[in-house]
Amino acid sequence: MEEDDKENGAQSSFRAFISYSHADARLVRKLHSQLEAYRLPKGLGEISAQNALSHGLGKIFRDREYLSVAQDLSSTVKDALVQSEVLLVVCSPNAKGSHWVEREIQYFRNFHPDRPILAALVEGEPGEAFPLALTEGGMEPLAADLRKEGDGWKLGFLKLVAGIVGVPLDALVQRDSQRQTTRVMAVTGVVGFFALCMMAMAFVAIQARNEAQFQQGQAEEFVGYLVGDLRTELRGVGRLDVMRKANERALAYYQAQEDLGALSPETLSQRARVLHAIGEDELTTIGGDHFKAGEIFAEAFRGTEAGLRENPSDPKRIFDHAQSNFWLGNHAYDSGDWDSTETFFQAYRELSAQMYRQDETDLTALVETGYAEGNLCTLELKRDGDMQLARERCTESLKLFQEARRREPNNAGHIVNIANRYAWLADALVRTGSLIEARRERLKGELLAQELREREPENKDWQYLWLSAQISLAQNERELGLAEEARKRLQQALPVSQALSASDPENGDWKSQLEKITELGGNYVK
Repeated sequence: MEEDDKENGAQSSFRAFISYSHADARLVRKLHSQLEAYRLPKGLGEISAQNALSHGLGKIFRDREYLSVAQDLSSTVKDALVQSEVLLVVCSPNAKGSHWVEREIQYFRNFHPDRPILAALVEGEPGEAFPLALTEGGMEPLAADLRKEGDGWKLGFLKLVAGIVGVPLDALVQRDSQRQTTRVMAVTGVVGFFALCMMAMAFVAIQARNEAQFQQGQAEEFVGYLVGDLRTELRGVGRLDVMRKANERALAYYQAQEDLGALSPETLSQRARVLHAIGEDELTTIGGDHFKAGEIFAEAFRGTEAGLRENPSDPKRIFDHAQSNFWLGNHAYDSGDWDSTETFFQAYRELSAQMYRQDETDLTALVETGYAEGNLCTLELKRDGDMQLARERCTESLKLFQEARRREPNNAGHIVNIANRYAWLADALVRTGSLIEARRERLKGELLAQELREREPENKDWQYLWLSAQISLAQNERELGLAEEARKRLQQALPVSQALSASDPENGDWKSQLEKITELGGNYVK
């Protein structure tokens, strides 16, 4: 049977075969198109002859894409499996319950026992999402967690590419990051054009209801890109000026939507995320409008409150409103309004804890609860309140993020959060006179910051985290009488901080950090 399939198969070969449940078809279409469009960065070693000119991955088989002229579905699928170098299984509870996914895995493994099988987790936990054929016999497939609470789409996607091509993940991530800087600079030149397209689509949407629904989806997808992937990339390469223009376009789109009752739950949720992101940028850039940020957060709060009122037990609605409470609390914190800060931060903590009580396996709920405890810790520190309470809050927050990292050891976000909690716990220890213990906690945080910096040397967020650790340690060491240690530490930090600030003069956080290092350097750097 296998020999017959091999002889009768199509002449073209596939780099990978995507096996999935058709209930996940929408997500798979996105994954399929991105895989076939992806171009490998230069310098990754040999590329197969068929891809030598394009540096692409080659054809990726997805049955609905390639079966339009097939006469026999079963034989076509078998031919594609025979001629595929890699099997990529999109894992979800739907996939685990799919008879056809099971059979495709078994057929590929029987025909190609030496070829790799990759797992892309898109929904649920591995135990409820991995088809039985994938793990039978105790086998552990190479897995990428595309969920937001896992590797995330970008890192998970690169894991799949690395598995398909057979290159080390760290090499691919580094090359892709270098290429990202060049790509983002090109993208900024066309942001205005696409924004005009978005506005044009919104205008056309008014003309007809059915067309409006389609165009609204397209416009919202683009708005999500403006304040999602593009925003992340622009922050990563220090282009906050371009990010501000993108925010203005997105804000104009949502300001035109006054009737919240006419919006779907999904649109309300995305609207809130967009407003939160825009308000955050107003707070963190030089020249940002603090008052405007407050208005934006209040507008987001209005929408998420309405969504939660409609469905008070929906985890997504709880999450969205928790975020609105956090950002209003953060705005009050920056304004020095401690009573309002505590009100919003306590509400954020209660909503996060509600999510976690509903499902203790929900990593997002665990992380949000960790943030909420940490916020209440920093509030006590800022208003010079109860330091014992601050220590308890920070310690609880630290434990929650350590548990998150235990579940996802390589997640950079968890590492950053643990490093920050060490720093805040050290601040509380300093206030109670425990200077030696405080320095010990700060050194733990510095090690984590250095780990991230070595992992991605060009990532400016990790540079900022490391520099913050150096400032705190230098101050701590000065108080302990360790002047020489502090001097050496600041000597190492100063050129890094100067380069970081010079890369984006509009970034207020980076500028303030440089000023602090320079101020301390007056005492230590010779």
